[in-house]
Amino acid sequence: MKLPPLATLTSEQLDQANAIDSSGQASAVTYGKMYGGLKALCEQAAGRSFVQSSAYHSPGLIVGPYDYTDRFTYWVQRIARGQ
Repeated sequence: MKLPPLATLTSEQLDQANAIDSSGQASAVTYGKMYGGLKALCEQAAGRSFVQSSAYHSPGLIVGPYDYTDRFTYWVQRIARGQ
C-alpha cells in the first residue's frame, strides 16, 4: 500500500498540537478537533517506519470507564426495555 505524502500542519495547527498536555490519561476529548488529523498522521508515520509490519485496527465501538459517549450503555438499556 503506497501512502500519500505525509500531511503537513499549518503553523497554527502545529502550535495547537504542541499545546496539548499528553502527560495524563489521554482521550479524544484531550485532543479535541485535532484528534482525527493527528491520528491519521500517526498512522502514516507508522506505515512509513514499519513498512512490512504495520496494521491499522479500527474497532467500531470502544467502551470503558473513560467512554464519554454513552453509546454502549444506551443500546444495552434500550434492548433491556424491549425497544
